[in-house]
Amino acid sequence: GGRTMKEMGNNYDQLHSRNQNDMTGKNDCGFNHADIGTGCGSVLMMIAWAFLGEIQSIGVEAKSISYDCLRRGLEWNLGTDGTSSKDVVQIRQNDLRSWDGCGVNEDTQSSCIRAPYHLMTGTPPYFPLDSFVASQNHEQKIRCRVPTRGGAPEYIETASRFLKEESCNKNIDGKKNGTEN
Repeated sequence: GGRTMKEMGNNYDQLHSRNQNDMTGKNDCGFNHADIGTGCGSVLMMIAWAFLGEIQSIGVEAKSISYDCLRRGLEWNLGTDGTSSKDVVQIRQNDLRSWDGCGVNEDTQSSCIRAPYHLMTGTPPYFPLDSFVASQNHEQKIRCRVPTRGGAPEYIETASRFLKEESCNKNIDGKKNGTEN
């Protein structure tokens, strides 16, 4: 089922109660995030900045032109391009439908950001293919607007494979569900 605003608030509180760190070192708290169909990285970087030092993130993008924009944007904004297993924000060039759920893994000895994820984000294409009127848009923009590689159902299926199941036992005011304490 859907989540209530209280449950979402609790998840936010849980995230903010995790250990602090910085963008250049591994996160000790184990809170991880995946952004699927990352595009140029707007959502990925927004989450990284919003939870600076509290979260490890992986962005997954299939389209080469978008992946290159994403890599350059990370380097410009975070100081690393996301292609090393040491980066707190990592990126993979993969189709979300065949992605293995893992972040950058440069060798078999290093650990990578991996499923299950505490938070998954994604922005599926938002125009139905049958009602889209082609224009002289930049090639990078077309795939984010129309479902040429999959739409919302594929995003939901991917998220359901890799999203961590958590129970929420406290309300936003800090009280346990069903109690007054």
